[in-house]
Amino acid sequence: ERHFEASAALFESIKLPHLALEPRAGLAEVALARGDNARALAHVEAVLAARQAGGVWLEGAEEPLRVQLTCLRALHALHDERAAAVLAAARAMLEQRAARIADEARRAAYLGRVAAHRAIMAWPGSD
Repeated sequence: ERHFEASAALFESIKLPHLALEPRAGLAEVALARGDNARALAHVEAVLAARQAGGVWLEGAEEPLRVQLTCLRALHALHDERAAAVLAAARAMLEQRAARIADEARRAAYLGRVAAHRAIMAWPGSD
């Protein structure tokens, strides 16, 4: 948790707030694991605010779909209606990326072997 906080603070201090979104999602994951849904939501709100602001949302993130999955999990845990929009956005990003993979076996592996991708594909209501 401390490392996520330090990472987010560092990226914000050097004027790269879009790179702070991934550690903020990490903080949300920690809060969810502890059952602190309110704190998880606070971190997710920062990620969603950046998304609404436009610009370079999740640009440079190593696992942008994991960030979106974390947002989805937190919103779902709180029965927040925004979960549906986050699911749709995550699914669209995943499908766009998968469509760029010409080899069918590799595309299937991309969708099924990465935990966050598999979870997004299997999320109820994602069909």
